[in-house]
Amino acid sequence: VASCFPIRGAADLAQVVAPAVEQGTQDMGVVDAALGAVSSTSGLRGSFDLSSRSEPVIRGAGCGSSASPDLWEAGESDLPGPPDVPSEAQDQRWFGGDGRQLPVEGFDAATSAQLTALLKQVDGELLQELRQRPRAAVWFQHDMLRLGRRLLDVKQNQELLDPVWQCAQRVALPRAVLQSSAVRTATFPEIAQQLSGFQADLSLEVARHSSQLFDAEYVQLWSSIYLLLPDHNRKAAEAWLTSGKQRTPLPLHSTALLMQGIVAIDDAGQPVATDLVIEARMQRLSNRDALSFDNPTTTRDGVDFAMWSLPRDAVRDCDASVPSIAFTKFRAIDMESQELFRDYGSMKHTTYAAQCTLCHRRSNTPDESIAGFSALRVSSEPRRAEPGERRQLAEVEMLRFLDKLRSK
Repeated sequence: VASCFPIRGAADLAQVVAPAVEQGTQDMGVVDAALGAVSSTSGLRGSFDLSSRSEPVIRGAGCGSSASPDLWEAGESDLPGPPDVPSEAQDQRWFGGDGRQLPVEGFDAATSAQLTALLKQVDGELLQELRQRPRAAVWFQHDMLRLGRRLLDVKQNQELLDPVWQCAQRVALPRAVLQSSAVRTATFPEIAQQLSGFQADLSLEVARHSSQLFDAEYVQLWSSIYLLLPDHNRKAAEAWLTSGKQRTPLPLHSTALLMQGIVAIDDAGQPVATDLVIEARMQRLSNRDALSFDNPTTTRDGVDFAMWSLPRDAVRDCDASVPSIAFTKFRAIDMESQELFRDYGSMKHTTYAAQCTLCHRRSNTPDESIAGFSALRVSSEPRRAEPGERRQLAEVEMLRFLDKLRSK
């Protein structure tokens, strides 16, 4: 984070909250045959970056869902590894930096005092410099609010909640700016255009009951899912969504595109779902072959995933005159790279492919007929979304978080 805000106070603050790391990146290039290109057996494997700095992790792979519990429970060791198996010093990993995951679990007294002092420094000339870069200001505010959410969740450092909130308020931009192209990154049509076989005008945006992972009260992001069935028939897709337990199995080669963007706070303290998209994910049912190491898909049982994340340094030097940030600036995530998946429950050190498989595998689960597309579960009551519905919902969800943060 620090390297993304080359302003003296903001950089120091980011070093305390989520220290910087040079992560291995991949040039997206032409995203042709996107899903096939990034399955776990593909040639898109980048180098593992294990040098990031934050908290060491001691968990194994798992999922926040009770249907996919941790493979390893927390052990007594302070090093990674299954219980009762000695670990080596080189097994330690540090996580943090310019990524979506936030590994912070709290601060000791000295660091809390240092962070409080740094938060107060985000003012005056430094604040004006940051506000001249609207996208950087929105993302910086988002990082502060995420920190506040985490401290609420773990019930640590309650003394920091008011300084965090005050800093987020000072960074806030007018609503008109937050609703303008000054904070825009890649749009849905642009992202869809770059993905082979995905036609935006033939897809269907899905409204559904979301888990906490896609609830702005907990993640400070809005999310939209677009479903494209292989016959490109929107009416058929809507009828399939709403047919409940009478639904036929999800058609082969069905594809879903998920986009997530920042819900910011304006200078009146109200939430605004912005056009600052920071992540895109695709999920495709590629085959229905048996679970096998030889099944060339991300989950090894027919479901492929691809993910793209916007690096903060892609927006740090952009002023309001820049109309958008191209999708080619997003970083393609190597599905075999390792990460600390803190937001999925307890800490889990695993690969992106493993985490996606645990949550969305097709085999031996109640979700086999929908191929692990969890947003399409009957219990989620999926249906066609009205224009702007998901963003409006995210703003309502965000208000619940702000009420909690402001009450502390």
